[in-house]
Amino acid sequence: SVGEGEIMSVTESRYLVNFPFGVGYVRPDAISHVLQTSDATLPDASADNTDLMSEDEQVLFGTESIYVFMRLYVLLTTMLSDAKEIIASCSPKEGAKYEGYDAVVSALKEVIEGKIDAKEFETGCRNLVGSGTCYLVAIPQLVEHCSEALSKVAKEDVFGSLCHCSQLKLKDLKLIRTLSTDVTGEATYRIQMALGKIYFSYLPADEELQLSASIGDKHAMDVDINEAGDSQPDQKRTKTD
Repeated sequence: SVGEGEIMSVTESRYLVNFPFGVGYVRPDAISHVLQTSDATLPDASADNTDLMSEDEQVLFGTESIYVFMRLYVLLTTMLSDAKEIIASCSPKEGAKYEGYDAVVSALKEVIEGKIDAKEFETGCRNLVGSGTCYLVAIPQLVEHCSEALSKVAKEDVFGSLCHCSQLKLKDLKLIRTLSTDVTGEATYRIQMALGKIYFSYLPADEELQLSASIGDKHAMDVDINEAGDSQPDQKRTKTD
């Protein structure tokens, strides 16, 4: 062990750490534990798994940029899944340019790369799926929005540290939140994945985290994304498959 140090920046493959004896790069797997700046106390590493979440559970407290990207990404994967089902249920017209889901995905990539225009793509989809074309022609623009949102997440440069807090997989959500807000005070969105579903909720930094919802709780609205759509300005908590 080389002792304690302060993480100055994070990349995909290593941490830049300021040690008492100098600055150096460290691999993520070489960091034994995180020392929080608040009064929060991490469980002893020798404790059993009763303090940890199950393998299919994950909670991340993120910024608004992370929340927006996750919502757009979930919508994108949902639309692609719906498109696959629609294509499988349709019989292409004679002379259709695209045949099957893989061919449509290849064409989507060409639209995004500017190799074919949107009108040509729409015509090809209409000959394949008819009225289901609307699901497909909206995807290229959604991919662009995802790309823009991901760029904002990268510029914040806090996702790696927030993800590290999440990967501790502690059942104590208040502790995870405290560790996350130590990274950035903008970690006001709770993103929770469990049993194949993903839940989103907003919690202002000056409000205490409630671990159970009560009737009339303004932060505990539970809406399915497939029913509510992508624009939900009044929504405080959502879930999606």
